[in-house]
Amino acid sequence: MKPKIKKFTKDNPCTMVDIWNCFRIKNGFRNVQIGEAQSLIGINVPNYMLRMNRLVIFEIRREEYYVLTHDGAEWLERKFTRYLQSYPESKNLVKYLPSKYRY
Repeated sequence: MKPKIKKFTKDNPCTMVDIWNCFRIKNGFRNVQIGEAQSLIGINVPNYMLRMNRLVIFEIRREEYYVLTHDGAEWLERKFTRYLQSYPESKNLVKYLPSKYRY
């Protein structure tokens, strides 16, 4: 059974918090199965990140995963920081908020 792909609209866009929560764990970034990522951030965001070389597809034990590149991890950190500065009320939606963002 295929996982349900999350749909975003102009009224409900995919935010940096959605992307952060998809890839972030307590101690850094994780590899995410493609189906799981699509259920969290849809199809368009990963496709854009693949085109911009921020993600790669990697096969682990016959499962395909999205893996952030070094540039992708830096991009996500930078964009996430700016997003939190613009929308500080979004901090309560973040699953793993590093201590440097708690201000």
